[in-house]
Amino acid sequence: MKRVLITDLESDLVSIESTMDAITMRTTYYDSLQAIMLSSATTENEVINIIQNDFVAYTATFPGFNDNTYRSASSSGLISVLNESDRAALYDLYLTQADYMRAMDEHYVMYFQAINSFVSKYTVKVPFVAFNSGRFMTEYGAMLILAI
Repeated sequence: MKRVLITDLESDLVSIESTMDAITMRTTYYDSLQAIMLSSATTENEVINIIQNDFVAYTATFPGFNDNTYRSASSSGLISVLNESDRAALYDLYLTQADYMRAMDEHYVMYFQAINSFVSKYTVKVPFVAFNSGRFMTEYGAMLILAI
């Protein structure tokens, strides 16, 4: 079981690193756009052109953590083969991962609300529509994102 837990954690590490790389690339890109837009030499038409043609309203997503082995071991009692400090560390990790996923869900809601608000005020090509209320949100507790 210990080996499977390590494999799960290694797979999480790869996903986290990939997500962090995507966020870093996007941040660098948007920082450069912001610098251009805030420059006193930039005209209003250039700002409009950047918003309409260079701004991409995607955000990095994270697929979630691979906690299947931990949850299975916890529910079956197999987790007891680990010593107390390892069990406590894994439980703390599980709680931290759950907190992270809740924070990411909140981030996505705020991000898509901001994008929808922006799109309603300005003419921007956005390849999706996000709904954060209605039947889907009520039944599944998740935002519905439709590609256009």
